[in-house]
Amino acid sequence: MRAQLGEEASEKALGAAAMHEMMAHDAGRLVALGAALPWGLGRVWDQSVVYNREASRLTSYPGAVTKALHTLVDRDPIVLVAAGLAVVMLVLARVGWVRGNAPDSPADGPLLFRPASVLVLWLAAQFALLVYEPAFWRPHVAFLIVPLALLVALRPPPVIALFVGTAVVMPWYLSNVHPMLWPDPYSRAEQAAVDALHDLPAGSLAISDEPGLLWRGARLTVPYFDDSSIKRIEQGQITAVKLQNAAAKPDVCGVLVWTSRYGNLDLGPRLAQVGYEVRARYGGPRVLYEKRACRP
Repeated sequence: MRAQLGEEASEKALGAAAMHEMMAHDAGRLVALGAALPWGLGRVWDQSVVYNREASRLTSYPGAVTKALHTLVDRDPIVLVAAGLAVVMLVLARVGWVRGNAPDSPADGPLLFRPASVLVLWLAAQFALLVYEPAFWRPHVAFLIVPLALLVALRPPPVIALFVGTAVVMPWYLSNVHPMLWPDPYSRAEQAAVDALHDLPAGSLAISDEPGLLWRGARLTVPYFDDSSIKRIEQGQITAVKLQNAAAKPDVCGVLVWTSRYGNLDLGPRLAQVGYEVRARYGGPRVLYEKRACRP
């Protein structure tokens, strides 16, 4: 009798786990669909999937693994320390050296559907996706932090140990994020370019392959060109002709070429055809073109 009741309870637990999984999948699909519909499913697919899949590969698969691990060590050592302490505490609890939380009971469902298993699978799948991604940049590693943090939350380490571990790695963390938290001041060329952008006619737009300088110069840009990444150039989304046509608009008065991305497009002759002249050169490919008698 007890065996039969145990089997029935186990079947109910499995059925509940499967139902919860289906509900989670359906909820995820609804969220993705609801986020995409306002912009158009075709556009979202092209700009989110095709845009990345057709990009040139930045590094090899082993190189992507190394990049991901180095980024975690350089930028997220505190999370790694917390995860390491959580693993240590789990091992110590298993061998009985410290008091731990009660282990998962059979009513929690099969091993595959337990919270820790789901989070580990999520972390592994996310890591594999980053390695597979052709245009894998270091900021993408942020996608690994959520499953890592949730795993730590399942078996949180003692607060004192966490504070000590954080204090130990804090100098290393600050040394690696210092350029992001406290960026270097403008170079002389950057300051000159920002000053020149400030001097453009009031209310005018400007175009650049270094949008940060436009922001510093209090200039808006043509929305289509707010992302000047090399991927868009490689895929033909940004071309010399498109830049020329955008620069010809009445409210656009300046084009700042700052890197080889736009420098290799040889924009000078095309911009001259629509009324631009060189305002200033800053060395290498860096040049500011200004439209003559521009009145936005």
